[in-house]
Amino acid sequence: MLYSIQTLRAIAAWIVVAHHYVQAHGFSQKTPYFAFLSNYGAIGVDIFFIISGFVVYNSARKNTVSPLNFAIHRAARIIPIYWLCTFITALLFIFLPKFIPSIEVDSLFFIRSLLFIPSPHPSGFGIYPLVTVGWTLNFEVIFYLILFFALFFGKNRLIFTVFIGIFILNSILAKYISVFQYYSSSLIYEFCMGILIAAFYEKKRIQKRKPSHIDNTAFYRYLLAI
Repeated sequence: MLYSIQTLRAIAAWIVVAHHYVQAHGFSQKTPYFAFLSNYGAIGVDIFFIISGFVVYNSARKNTVSPLNFAIHRAARIIPIYWLCTFITALLFIFLPKFIPSIEVDSLFFIRSLLFIPSPHPSGFGIYPLVTVGWTLNFEVIFYLILFFALFFGKNRLIFTVFIGIFILNSILAKYISVFQYYSSSLIYEFCMGILIAAFYEKKRIQKRKPSHIDNTAFYRYLLAI
């Protein structure tokens, strides 16, 4: 993977962490810097979705990747750790109600969370899975599903079929089928942006630059220190 992608992922992650930290501790009004992070720090998620489009498209384009192999690889990357976090969160709600808000977690909501099906959170604050930060995975998984089916139409048509699939999801299914209404958000098109960047890069229209002389290890240490 490109070093620049890894660096951008690290930056995006820390932007999101700072965004949530500033909001959670009420720092948003203390300085213009904190106010900016509070108002615009969610852009880290947008960067993640674009990067995901880039990386997953490149992965799917490999000659050795079949639709089934693609699906297995993607599932193996996200399901084990996400399911573990979901089970732990459910147990905390059940056995440690004094330390976390008392929320009833019914079995249907729990199963829908495990299966990445958007559902109203029992707390009432919106459409979120049990592990609330997992809402981004709902978008990731639907994108993976679209790519999975698109692979059956051939890799040379991959961009066209993925874009058509996302358009159908966002503009048609989201309007007429309730379970898909969650995907009426324009966020889903950010994966398309990543795919387009990957396609330009693949055709050498985006030139590789020589690696920076900056030590990557030092850079990550700097991010951890922030």
